[in-house]
Amino acid sequence: MRLICPICQNAFDRRPAHIKGKTVCCSYACSHKAARRQKKRATILHATCKNCGKTFQKELGRTRQSGPHYCGRKCQSTASVLKRWQNHIPKSPRNWSTVKATIEAVKRIGKCEKCGGTDNLHGHHKVPHSQDPSLGSDPQNIQVLCRPCHALEHPEYAAVIMFPHQKTGGEISCLQCGKLRYVPPYLLRIAKYCGDDCRMTALNSRKKNHSDNPCR
Repeated sequence: MRLICPICQNAFDRRPAHIKGKTVCCSYACSHKAARRQKKRATILHATCKNCGKTFQKELGRTRQSGPHYCGRKCQSTASVLKRWQNHIPKSPRNWSTVKATIEAVKRIGKCEKCGGTDNLHGHHKVPHSQDPSLGSDPQNIQVLCRPCHALEHPEYAAVIMFPHQKTGGEISCLQCGKLRYVPPYLLRIAKYCGDDCRMTALNSRKKNHSDNPCR
C-alpha cells in the first residue's frame, strides 16, 4: 500500500496489516517527530508563593507534590506548620505541666462547671493557650467543662471535640493493692497489676517466699 509520510512528505510502501493508528510514518525518526507534535503542550501556571512571596512557574500536572499555591515542598511544609501558630506561639503540642494541671483540675472538681454533668469532662482554658502559654498550668485559668459545653466555647473545633472517643478495653483489679485500672483489649488477659510499683512488689515478695522455702 502506497502512503505519504506526514513529516517528510516521502512516499513509502506499507502492508495494510502493519498500518496502526491514525498517523503512519515512514521511519521511527518521523514517528517520534509526529508524537512530539501531537503531544499537547503543558499548561504553565503562573502564581505567587503564599509562603515566601516568590513568583514561580509550574506545569499544571506537576502541582500534586507542593500544590498550586507554593513554589516547592519546603514552602508547603513551612506553611502547614505556621497554620498551627498564632502570634508566633504554638498551639500544639503542649508541655506536660499544662496537661497535668488540666488532669488535676478535672479530678478535683469532678463535674462540668456550667451544666453539672459528670461525663466526658475536659479542661478549658479561659485565656487561650495560644495567647499566653504561661497561664496554661494556672489552676485559676482552667475551667472544667463537659464535651458539649466545651464545644460551645470553640465552635471552630466543635466537630473535633464532639468526636466520640469510645474505649474498647476494660478494667482489671490489681492483685497487689486491689486498685482498678483500665487496660486496652490486648492486655485484658495478661495484665495483673496497676503499675510497675505493684508488679515489682509482688515479684520481690515471691522471691522472698522462694528463698525462705526453697524447693528440696
